[in-house]
Amino acid sequence: PFFSWLCSSRLRSFDGRLPAVPIVLVECSRPLVCTAKGLRRVNQTFNPIIAPVVAGMTVKGDHQIAAATYARLAQWMLWILLPCVAVLSLAGSTILLIYGPAFWQGGQWLGIVALASATNAFVSLGETVIMVQRPHLNLLHSTITCVVAFAGLLWLIPRFGPLGAAVGILRPYIVQGILRYATLRWVFHWKDSWSDIRSPLIAAGIAIVPALICRGFLSGIVGQVTSAAVFLAAFGVQWWQHHVHRKDKHAQREANTSQLSRKNAIVSLLFCCRPLGTSCIDKVRSCRHTLRVVADVGIAYLFTLRRASHPLIQISSL
Repeated sequence: PFFSWLCSSRLRSFDGRLPAVPIVLVECSRPLVCTAKGLRRVNQTFNPIIAPVVAGMTVKGDHQIAAATYARLAQWMLWILLPCVAVLSLAGSTILLIYGPAFWQGGQWLGIVALASATNAFVSLGETVIMVQRPHLNLLHSTITCVVAFAGLLWLIPRFGPLGAAVGILRPYIVQGILRYATLRWVFHWKDSWSDIRSPLIAAGIAIVPALICRGFLSGIVGQVTSAAVFLAAFGVQWWQHHVHRKDKHAQREANTSQLSRKNAIVSLLFCCRPLGTSCIDKVRSCRHTLRVVADVGIAYLFTLRRASHPLIQISSL
């Protein structure tokens, strides 16, 4: 919000004096920011729930579990943020028509501001973790980000106008994301989660190709709406395939785990060793004791039959 306010204030300070930029484009900054900042609500939905949990894990030293939880949440946020950014980028001008026909030209910058808001929502996941463990690093990151934002806006807006303002909003969030990633990677020793975030990124890359083709052949409102719909359809198919594949993989893993636990129990019973798993130790001990009692009774019975003199008893013992 500070960067957005600074951007709007900086644009209004020129009061229409930007070269080749009409005053109506300067006034587009507020609708652009108000439309794109809705993507931050995605972070506000997940962060109050998961951030304290992950922070508590890091305090206890469970960094591996915290990193896995963080990566899983990051994947879900990408599945939500990427189609929103694509729709605002492909059909931004059509969406801004709700403010009036004069805001049609602002669609070419709405995608950049939407990407900035999505980046802010995504990188804010690590803020609570860093603030709990290393508050001085969190303060350092915020200071560096503010300096980069202020310097970038002072340099970009006089030269590029609203486009510079949009890029000026995006750049500090990218810097902030790099700083937080470096902190989680080398200070907290969290492993890279590329395998977790790879699926939504690949799905977005596949879906953007037919959307751009539709945008190239069609123009106007029809082209923007069609390209956005094509992207959502292709991205939705990729998400459904990923969801079904993940469910099948999870079911197969559970089946393999249950089969392995049964094999471990059988092996432990046969060789009188402790099972590999720790959840069935008591059951294995009870079964082992029962088998030993049955074996003792059987041995005593056979010994008795061996000692008997009746021919039928001797035949049955054989």
